[in-house]
Amino acid sequence: MRTLIVEDDAATRVLLVATVRDRHHHAEAFADAESVWAFLSRGAEPAFDIAVVDIGLPGEDGIAFCRQFRRHAAGRHAIILLVTADERAETLEAALAAGAHDYVIKPIERRRFTVRLAIAEQRSLANATGRHSRRALRAQTARAEALLQVAGEVNSQRDVPAILQGICNHTREALGVEVAAVLLHVPSGHRMELTAMAGGNTTLRDFLAKVPYPPGTSPTARDAGVVVIDDVERSEVAPIRALAGLGLRSIAFVRMLRDGEYLGAMGVAAVQRQRSFSADDVALLQGVADQAAMAIRNARLLVERQRSEEQMRNAQKLESLGVLAGGIAHDFNNLLVGVLGNAGLALLELPDDSPARQPIRDIEVSAQRAAELTRQMLAYSGRGRFRVEPVDLSSVVEEVSQLLRRVISKQTQLSLRLSRQVPAVIADVTQLRQVVMNLITNASDALGDSAGTVTLETGTVMADREMLAATYLNEQLPAGPYVYVEISDTGCGMDAATSARIFEPFFTTKFTGRGLGLAAVLGIVRGHKGAISVQSAVGMGTTFRVLLPATTSAAGTAEAATGAVPGRGAGMILLVDDEEAVRGLARRVLERGGYQVIEAANGEDAIGALATHRATVHAVVLDLTMPGLGGEATLHRIRQDYPHVPVIVSSGYVPEEEGTLAGVPFLAKPYRPSELVAAVKKAIDASS
Repeated sequence: MRTLIVEDDAATRVLLVATVRDRHHHAEAFADAESVWAFLSRGAEPAFDIAVVDIGLPGEDGIAFCRQFRRHAAGRHAIILLVTADERAETLEAALAAGAHDYVIKPIERRRFTVRLAIAEQRSLANATGRHSRRALRAQTARAEALLQVAGEVNSQRDVPAILQGICNHTREALGVEVAAVLLHVPSGHRMELTAMAGGNTTLRDFLAKVPYPPGTSPTARDAGVVVIDDVERSEVAPIRALAGLGLRSIAFVRMLRDGEYLGAMGVAAVQRQRSFSADDVALLQGVADQAAMAIRNARLLVERQRSEEQMRNAQKLESLGVLAGGIAHDFNNLLVGVLGNAGLALLELPDDSPARQPIRDIEVSAQRAAELTRQMLAYSGRGRFRVEPVDLSSVVEEVSQLLRRVISKQTQLSLRLSRQVPAVIADVTQLRQVVMNLITNASDALGDSAGTVTLETGTVMADREMLAATYLNEQLPAGPYVYVEISDTGCGMDAATSARIFEPFFTTKFTGRGLGLAAVLGIVRGHKGAISVQSAVGMGTTFRVLLPATTSAAGTAEAATGAVPGRGAGMILLVDDEEAVRGLARRVLERGGYQVIEAANGEDAIGALATHRATVHAVVLDLTMPGLGGEATLHRIRQDYPHVPVIVSSGYVPEEEGTLAGVPFLAKPYRPSELVAAVKKAIDASS
């Protein structure tokens, strides 16, 4: 239909144009009557079917325009809708007397206007007696009503399958056919999926579920995407002829597009007798398909928005918990420096036969376990210490699985499907071992006391945005090649509520005292710019898949730690830390190692001490988190004024290795006495 819109308010004019075009009208829009008469003076334009006119136009008002337009050839048969904010009876009577058929009250509510427009369409069709036979007129009116019913179906439902099923029902009735179906495009599988069907039988449903694309309606089809076969049995296309064996006589298919995106196809079929689908039939089918496409697109946008909002909430929650975990780990690590360090010094001082050695060893072991807990908290917060290098993921999985075979339940069978062709990943091999170990242990626990299998698989996948969007948090990772490790079990599985919480710290389905394992896994994977996905169902087991970006670098071989106790050193060390207990412990350790020590409680004191002892300070041990002049600012001043002095950064809160901290030796708190002495000796030797 051709619709004329005359409205001086730009925003209202845009709304009116968008609404009529959604109903597949050709729209001509103007801001005043003068522009309309200028347009019509060309004489070549066909008549309008509907006119939407604002009553308060500048210059010639809407009532006067209606009176003139009704006399013009372009508006003689038009259905006129008057737009007004004036609901007085005399105004509306004057409008009807001037030739208006109906009115719409401002401000315009789009759904109400759509209903008025649909009624106007029906009136326009009803007035076209000189151009159509009475029978054709009734059919077109029924089809307009079908489109109106379809629009109502789209507006009243949010569930896409329900919308599409309702559309199929209305289309089947409007066209007088036995079957109507919608097949949606599945991009990841390069196939179609039967989503809704009205009429037909199970055999036809099964057949349509196996057809890759209805001929001529695929995403790459070069024609208009319309297929009409009046006699299926005589078709030259084999899949079409196969439909004759299912009882179909005639078919018509159209593509479903929205904003240029291919969404699928919609089709109808006649069963009882052969049918010739007219241009009007195809136009109605295309109109219904467009409505279906709009519903699908809107529903997907809504789902995407809800998913993004949920991901944002999860990210903010994890970020908040991460900051809290990192802060607790930092303060706790400072306390553990004193516990672990003093225990180590005591063991060095005590004779081998002292009865106090065993209790002190127990203290040291407990402190080391506490330190491991803080490392997990730092991993969860994303502030874990990563020493990255090219790593062969399959080798790491094989190594950890061999280690755990002796630890996990004897009822658990490990099945390895490791690819030897995977590229390396840039990762901290120790942290990767932790990830694999936690996931294998978690899978074994899911089996309980029952016999079962834990399958470990590695490989490479070309991840697109659709795949990455389905991973946990989906932090806008780039598409490309990823190496994956997949750990699946045949255990009890999880329901949706449990799956949604498994990465929360200290959430556990086991017993009290556990629950950081998966939270730490998530932190490590995020820190490596990777992704993790979970698939689980009650009674069906669980599958974790970790994706890490592939690299072209070759995997190296990790160097074994020597564990050698460093020899005695010499020289003056500037020890900078705002915690008095940490300074006291570090002083005793360094002095026992042969060094002289001067202390500073903050950055300002450290700069002053260096100015005083410029020539005698051999190295600086610098805490990062201090009040006043912080660690990074102090490091910048030292590098600027005393570039010859080596600096070891020490903190319980692991920094990002970038900017000022790039390439600076780092000593994580808590540390053993031997680790502090070794770090200082290595820094001094490197600067000599």
